[in-house]
Amino acid sequence: MLRALKAKNVALGGVIAVTGLLASCGSPTGQGLPRDWSDGHYLYQYGVKTSITERVGTMNDPRRYLDWQRRTRPKRNPPIPRGPVGDVDWNVSLGGGTLVDGAFPAKYGYNPTVAESCSGDWVVYGTNVAGTTKVPNIVAYTNVYPSPTCSGTVPTLKFAYYVAGPITTSPVISLDGTKIAFVEGAYNGTTAKFHVVSTSGAGKINAPVVPPSNTSIDLGSSDTQSSPFVDYTNDIAYVGTDDGNLHKITGVFTSTTPTATGSPWPVQLSAPLAGYGAYALLTSPVVYNPTGSGLGIALIAGNYLVSTSPVNGYETLFSVNLNTAASLSSTLRVGAVSVSDGPMVDVTNNVAYLFSGNSNSKYGTTGPAAIEQVALKYSNSTFSFGAVTQATMGSVSTPTVVYGTYNIDTNPIHSGSFDNAWYTSTNGTGYLLGCGTGKTGTPTLYSFPVSGGTLTTTTAGSTAVSTSTSDLCSPVTQSYDGSTDRFFVGTQKSGIKCSSGGCIQDFTLSAGVPQAPTVGQPETGGTSAIVVDADTGTTSYIYFTTLSSTGNPAIQLSQQALK
Repeated sequence: MLRALKAKNVALGGVIAVTGLLASCGSPTGQGLPRDWSDGHYLYQYGVKTSITERVGTMNDPRRYLDWQRRTRPKRNPPIPRGPVGDVDWNVSLGGGTLVDGAFPAKYGYNPTVAESCSGDWVVYGTNVAGTTKVPNIVAYTNVYPSPTCSGTVPTLKFAYYVAGPITTSPVISLDGTKIAFVEGAYNGTTAKFHVVSTSGAGKINAPVVPPSNTSIDLGSSDTQSSPFVDYTNDIAYVGTDDGNLHKITGVFTSTTPTATGSPWPVQLSAPLAGYGAYALLTSPVVYNPTGSGLGIALIAGNYLVSTSPVNGYETLFSVNLNTAASLSSTLRVGAVSVSDGPMVDVTNNVAYLFSGNSNSKYGTTGPAAIEQVALKYSNSTFSFGAVTQATMGSVSTPTVVYGTYNIDTNPIHSGSFDNAWYTSTNGTGYLLGCGTGKTGTPTLYSFPVSGGTLTTTTAGSTAVSTSTSDLCSPVTQSYDGSTDRFFVGTQKSGIKCSSGGCIQDFTLSAGVPQAPTVGQPETGGTSAIVVDADTGTTSYIYFTTLSSTGNPAIQLSQQALK
């Protein structure tokens, strides 16, 4: 059990490795390397010199060590020659469904310190269709690396499961790779279920099976956009639901009976009002521990409607004391109703970032997209929110439609990403990139300087991503190939290097300014969020799906194919 381990903290270039962690796991190194949506939301710098107090706070989270290991280890394999742009390493069926906009696949690496494992490495997808005995909605593939690394059928189906309701959020994987957790969005049309299942099952694409060792927990409401966040150290998952509740599930991966925590859980954060249910939606949570406090805090964004007569509401950042289930600062209003992704939390500098589709703080009016930085303050055993800094992305209001009797955003602005300089700095200095709306109304990739953990509101530069004024960007995924930052962005209708119908493109920086892409890969309907499985050297891969379920939507591309 994680909680029973007496971990030894070892300084590794400013990052603390928890040695002995999960020594009983299947991986020969004691832990595998899961990659999921939370990688880009729990953030820190590798150059920071740490104190003992910090080492027993945020520094000893397994997610932090594993991400450091992924980003800094030597590349495992020599370069593999690739075909021309337009080729993919593979594309395979998910049985009739695909990922929704903004959702991530999850990737598992069996042993991150040696060569890729053809049998031990795999990628899993949760899809947007109702499951049946003929239609899967949780599908995983192994043997994922192209020849000459792996032989035989590449990739090979690992399992195909089905649950009744569609899956509209992102799955997460245990550190030993033996279990996955995910949310079935609405198994009966109205209510979500949290599942923990074994990865040892079978099934076929046209004949899926019920997940083995399946523990399911009824969450009492649907879940549209909140993926589970797992606190690996304490083996606890947190997830939000559409009725504005934050749920706590204990014994997620190390127990045979994961359990929903009772009163005072779940914690009500945003209550829906009659006729305005969409305004209570919560995003994915992130667990944050202020340095040396011993205080666990869940940060989660949501849309908070305070009245319908007159209509009045805000994009809100909530905070919850995980020890007492008390809402700490639930009224921080940072913009109009327009948030869809969870906060990005810089645990080193104690700040959170939200990506908003509407920068206008006056409810009912529209404005351009924005990045909002929120100070996180802890003093004298008290947590609070500090100043909010807003950097707008463009000058054109994002498209809206009428919901109920009022306008809300329909074009979600997804989370961005920092560059490698920020990750390797000692104080959070580098660039933050996000995809917003440009001067002509087309999606545009912006870069903002961040100095000493402080966001600068003036952009360093930008470049167009699409030629369509009604297009949408995927979340921005960053990778570093040993010499160059690379930022992967999918669009749904066109791209600078794709004529129409969806595109994935690869952007670089020059002196902090995003450069126009040189190539693009057409992808039908656009792309889901994108997962990278390696960041150093030349043999690295990205995983995503098209947003169209037609054909074979699950795709692996070598990063070299997009250079």
